[in-house]
Formats: sequence, structure tokens, C-alpha cells
Amino acid sequence: MHPSSDMLAGDLLFSMAEPAKESGLQEYIDAEIVIEGLKTPTQEKTLCDTLEKLKGVHNVTIKNEKVSVQYEPVRLTEKAIIAAIQAAGFRITDQHSAPSSPMIDALVSGARSGKK
Repeated sequence: MHPSSDMLAGDLLFSMAEPAKESGLQEYIDAEIVIEGLKTPTQEKTLCDTLEKLKGVHNVTIKNEKVSVQYEPVRLTEKAIIAAIQAAGFRITDQHSAPSSPMIDALVSGARSGKK
């Protein structure tokens, strides 16, 4: 039995995606979202737990009512993140995002510290 062309295409896409992930070159989006009234540690934990359950979320940090979410755009959209935040009962007052990757982060970090 021969695999179908669909299986071959899927296998090819899978095998092409894995080396990027393994080499640390996985692309991420950094979204910063301001949440109104996010004041208590319990609220922060609830929000953090909610976001970490989403497939594709790489990192979540919360500070001063601002949530930073690093996520894989091939697995998750910013709309889905916003929907999850709102479904958990939080109100968003501002948001923006920018592409990121470990390689870009390392280059920017090195440039800021004077390293080449």
C-alpha cells in the first residue's frame, strides 16, 4: 500500500517545520495586552493559567495590569488569545503585537549589551 499524496505533503510540511523548532528558530509573536482591574495575585494566576492552556502559547508574563504573551502564530491567533481573556471575565483596554523569534531576541539583546 502506497501513501496518498496528501500524506506525503503532510509529512513534508511536518519535517520542514521540525528543524526550525529544534534549532531554536521557531517564530513567535509577542502580544502585549492591558487588562483593566488586574490587581490581585489570584486574578493574575487565573489569567496566566487560562493563557498557558492555549496550544501555541510559549510564555506568559504579567506586570502592572499588562499581560505579555509570546505565542506561535501558526498554532494560535491573537483573536483567540483575546477571546480566552474575555471568556475568563477580564476586560481588555489596549493591545499590540510584534513578531519575535529566539534568533531575533538574541541579536537585539546582544546589540543592547554591546556584544556582536
